Amino acid sequence: MKYIKPVLLTLFVLTLTLCGYIYYKFDAKYASNQAYIAFKDNDLEKSSSHIAALNKKSNPTYYLYQGYVDLEQKKYHEAQTSFKKAKLLTKNNDLKPEISGALFLSAFLLNDFQSLENFLNQDKSNSSVRQLFEGILQYHKSDFENSKKSLQNLSNPLSESKWLQTELERHINTEKLTYYLSHSMIESGQAHKARQHLESFIESTHSKEPSLYYLIGLSFLKEAENKPLSNTIPYYQTAFQYFRQIPFSQTTYFEYKANVVSYYEKLIGSILEESIYQELGCFLDILGYFDAKVSNIADLFLTHIKKEVGLENKAKLFELSCQTLAYCHNSSFKEKLSASFYFYIQNLVRERQIDSAKKAWPIYSQISAQPEEDQIALSQSVYEELEKELDVDEFNLEKSQELLEMLGAFNLSYKQKFELLEALSPKIEQMWISSGQKAWLFSKSLDELIFSDNSVDFHKKMNSLLEQFQSEVDLKEYSFKNPLKEANQYFQCVENKE
Repeated sequence: MKYIKPVLLTLFVLTLTLCGYIYYKFDAKYASNQAYIAFKDNDLEKSSSHIAALNKKSNPTYYLYQGYVDLEQKKYHEAQTSFKKAKLLTKNNDLKPEISGALFLSAFLLNDFQSLENFLNQDKSNSSVRQLFEGILQYHKSDFENSKKSLQNLSNPLSESKWLQTELERHINTEKLTYYLSHSMIESGQAHKARQHLESFIESTHSKEPSLYYLIGLSFLKEAENKPLSNTIPYYQTAFQYFRQIPFSQTTYFEYKANVVSYYEKLIGSILEESIYQELGCFLDILGYFDAKVSNIADLFLTHIKKEVGLENKAKLFELSCQTLAYCHNSSFKEKLSASFYFYIQNLVRERQIDSAKKAWPIYSQISAQPEEDQIALSQSVYEELEKELDVDEFNLEKSQELLEMLGAFNLSYKQKFELLEALSPKIEQMWISSGQKAWLFSKSLDELIFSDNSVDFHKKMNSLLEQFQSEVDLKEYSFKNPLKEANQYFQCVENKE
């Protein structure tokens, strides 16, 4: 009997301890389950209140779960601190892979790939979560071949922990995984296979994710590499049909725009090098769609124009260059092109390529910031060439007429026409002395090409000039008779003008 009391006391203490242990275990499990249910429903406040029931200084689960809640609140640094505490406290080998996975995820969301690499080096497991983040790290280090190997054949689900699996699905969904894997395949030389993978994924999931359409377009560009230029053009055209499916409002558009533009700028450079100018229009439009820096395009054109010796090709190139301004308003490009084109037309005039100069002027007048001033300067250049032509002993009527056509193309003002007439009158009088026939034909061309609008009374001036000439010259000179007769008849009566 004397041992009954101590035995009963001992049993009572053990019972209390066991009850407390059982209560705590079941209460902790209940709190954990309720915390997860609220967490999955995005009720983070309720989830945190249940997690608080686990708040024991030595309980790694508390810090782990609270870290997950911090992640959802975008408190990435706080989450990582919680995960580190959980790792420090845990003695449960079964919990260690989950804590490592949580640390990987926090580093990923912080874009801290150096920390991610450190965490991966500290983890020696062969878990699918580790394999996933190793592939992501390799991707960001542009180790596409190894990234592709790591991201292929990942298990589903990635983690046995429902908490970690939920977080992975939220932050690295199937679309993002498909992106990483497909891009790695494209960059490691499997563009066609990657495109098939992407198209199959889009078809099965009905995904509208813009980044996937970008990758399909990129796959065509990569596939076109190292092919002859004429064979690559359809690839670039097809790629654009996918790029244009990326809405301007998407941040994805701005992320990929620069890379896409660089490909098309390179293509335009190749087209220029091989002088396949008929293909330029389509791709200039594409660069316009992406609102590319036209100064870059200008540099491509102007560099090539300097190399191009064929004047006809130069004119075509300038025309195409000017077309870029129709959709891209860029002052730098305009200034570069305008300056280069101005000197180009001047050279055409000096080289007496008047027909090309006539074609070039209307194009140039569209891009010149000061068309009136440039018209005056270029008209002066043409007039200087005309003076040279009129001063030679062997006057060439055909060449002088070409220069008059160029002046006519400039649409001279009244003042310019008047000044031109005053300057040419003495020269025309001298021409009658040297060759009446040429003087007559030159005067007629001058009327038809410059003074046909009658803004300046050229006929009156010529009548006066002819009367003065006839009073000073012996009309018995045979060479003057017929030309003078025709000139007098023509300039005395406007209606008779041919």
